[in-house]
Formats: sequence, C-alpha cells, structure tokens
Amino acid sequence: MQQNWDKLSLSEQALSFCMLQPRVNCLTGSPYKDVLRSLDEGRVAQWAARDCFPYLGDASSTEDCAQLSSGLCNSQLPEGAVFSVAGAGSALTTMAQVKEHIMLTGGVFTSTAMSPTAFSSFLANKTAASGIFTTSIEGR
Repeated sequence: MQQNWDKLSLSEQALSFCMLQPRVNCLTGSPYKDVLRSLDEGRVAQWAARDCFPYLGDASSTEDCAQLSSGLCNSQLPEGAVFSVAGAGSALTTMAQVKEHIMLTGGVFTSTAMSPTAFSSFLANKTAASGIFTTSIEGR
C-alpha cells in the first residue's frame, strides 16, 4: 500500500465489527487466529476512514455495518490492495527493531503478551508524537 501511515486513519469499528469472520462484538471478541484468517482469505478488500465510520464502543451486530456496504464511506485502500500474512515470525527484542520492521514492511497486526507491570511501563514511557502510540487515537 502506497499510503502515508501517519495520515491514514482507518476505522477500528469497520474492521472489528463488519469485516471479520466470525462476526465480532464487544462480548465475544475474536481469537487472533480468526483475525489473521480474515485477512489471509481476502475479506478485507475495503476499509473505511475513522472519520466516516468512527468507533463508538457500542456496536454489537452487523446492523451498524449497512453504511459500509451502501458505499456511504469510501475505502481508504488502493484498488486491488493486498494484505499478506506471515506466521511464525521471529520475536523482535527492541522497539527500534519493531519500528524498523514496520517501516520496511508496512502496517502490521501483531500479538503481544505483557505482564501488568510491563504494560504500566509501556504507558508511562510513551514519547508523544515520536512514540509508539498516542493516547488520542487509542480507544476511539
């Protein structure tokens, strides 16, 4: 995808509640392997922008997905965009390696296990615009 990932603002709501199979809701969640399977099987061919289809935190069914299938929200993905899936990757040991990997290969979905103490440190040490994430985009 030839997109500027800094400027791309994809809808979490569209992915989580409208594109994944089996359907996800806030009560059931989704196993990580099912998310990867949906990507690998080409179910994510379109992806709305966050400003058109924002995360509301209350979607529980596919009823809210009608505006996506009606074409009200334009897809942010280039025509014919392809997601690739690689399994059994090697662990990256430093944040610099993670950032380098993302810069070289594009956006990634990943699974991470952290202890509560490690997660607290992760949040405490974010570095705003140059950090891993900013709280302004999390949880929307």
